[in-house]
Amino acid sequence: SIKAMCARGHEVVFLAAKPLEEKTAKELEIIKTSYPKFSYGHAHYRSEPWRKKLGYKRAVANYRHMIRLSSAGYVDEFYTLRLRKYFHMWLKPFVYLKFLNINFLIKTEFVRKFLDRVEASAPPDPQIIAQLKEVRPDIVIVTNGNVSSSTPDYDYIAAAAHLGIHSALFMISWDGLDTKGYVHIVPDKMFL
Repeated sequence: SIKAMCARGHEVVFLAAKPLEEKTAKELEIIKTSYPKFSYGHAHYRSEPWRKKLGYKRAVANYRHMIRLSSAGYVDEFYTLRLRKYFHMWLKPFVYLKFLNINFLIKTEFVRKFLDRVEASAPPDPQIIAQLKEVRPDIVIVTNGNVSSSTPDYDYIAAAAHLGIHSALFMISWDGLDTKGYVHIVPDKMFL
């Protein structure tokens, strides 16, 4: 937890991807008052055009991961179906309409390799690189984002790797790998 790291004397910088709720902001201010080495701010979202490209890629990769788990009987089909709503409009007919359904293709190893290649070809985001250079962390710790993968968590892992900074991913619940989607970029360490 943030307080535990602060209590051990570490300098902690907390970056929030979304605007902070009033309650959360008050809690962070209390921590900041108690621990002078604590600060917080806003995370950067990846800039275009890569933000849109990776959004498409991550939506399909999450869906692919879930249809494979569902067809193997590991998770309920509910988790697969809820991911379809995160597809962009031009892609939705291919997973909603039975006569156009391309799930058989999405499940293939060829598609996995293609999606991984798209992720690997994305350069680290310059704004995130600049922010990490300014903060100069020893480690970048992120959570596993959300179902839609619209948070910048994986972009921070990629930027950290580019700068030679260790990264860790915290899974918030035991079923994070089975119901929340795919791990798009593998960090140095993963914790449950």
